[in-house]
Amino acid sequence: MACFTIPLAEGIILSVAKKIAFKKDAESALKARLGHLENMLYGGSFLLAIEHIYHGEVVLYPPFLTAMRNPEDIPEMLHEMATVGVSMAAIVTIAWAAFEIISHLAKKTGLKQNVRGGGALMCLIITACTAAAFTLAFFVNKKIGGENKSIFMAMLMFWAASLMWSMDGVASVLEGEGFFDISIEDTVLGIIILASGLIVFMMHSVWQKRKVVS
Repeated sequence: MACFTIPLAEGIILSVAKKIAFKKDAESALKARLGHLENMLYGGSFLLAIEHIYHGEVVLYPPFLTAMRNPEDIPEMLHEMATVGVSMAAIVTIAWAAFEIISHLAKKTGLKQNVRGGGALMCLIITACTAAAFTLAFFVNKKIGGENKSIFMAMLMFWAASLMWSMDGVASVLEGEGFFDISIEDTVLGIIILASGLIVFMMHSVWQKRKVVS
């Protein structure tokens, strides 16, 4: 219903805090790292919002969240925000922290390639392959008479992420950087993102099953 609002709220709070904290230090390395988390939170929230709009749980006019129309649905909505939403925000934050730690260690140990490339080929490959797998699962499931919301959500999430990385790669090429650069750091990031997406998918599946049982 409204689980994506928690990571979105974290992103907004982070943006405000970052603007206040780094008002006099626009070139701070920490600010750039927090910007990565900011993008992950906003990007993930956007992808989940698309899924909720598709299923009619979010509309583009007040009250925006359709659960707000019925007082009986509000407790369930708040429970989902407090459980699934908070968990999503935590997973994204943990994934970001893991990437930043690995990136820092890679630089210290010399694992990162000397040639800098703006592209994220391994992230794109891993994400696109996962999106294709979920697409196949979605159509197979639909053919046998079922429509799994969790599979559909994951399909949208991974395809949208693939498109985002493709555009990021094109922008890198236009700026004179590489698109087809492969590094250990990028591979690790791709695996972290894959794992995070699968965790979100599993959590969504569990939530859907609980709704059916109740």
